[in-house]
Amino acid sequence: MSSSEHHGFRDRFRRGARPETPAEKAVPVIRVDPLTGQEEPEELLWIGHDRERQGASAAAVEAYLAAALAWEGSGRHDAALDAVARAVRIAPGDAAAHRVMERIYRRRGWVARADERAAILERLPRDADEPPGTGA
Repeated sequence: MSSSEHHGFRDRFRRGARPETPAEKAVPVIRVDPLTGQEEPEELLWIGHDRERQGASAAAVEAYLAAALAWEGSGRHDAALDAVARAVRIAPGDAAAHRVMERIYRRRGWVARADERAAILERLPRDADEPPGTGA
């Protein structure tokens, strides 16, 4: 995912994007690193955990993906993989989560795992707005 996609996650959190349950109506306060202005991934992970516990799956997946992207951007691939694995566990059909996981695997040099993830992406139904060939 690009930096603009990462910031899209942040913007949805800040404006309380379309809550799926009453628990999601509150806009979470997200701490940011004062030097970089970026969200703290640990905070995003806790938000994901809270949303998951509340049964707000879509919000949990977004928070976990945002944490994964933040950690990936800082080179903390193990933490990024942990966060994205949480997203995949909750939403095994979420193509964005599988794409992030595939990219991290490739960056780590884990080609076989990345290829497995690419195969999963090919089997997932495509979103109507997703151009062909973007699943891998």
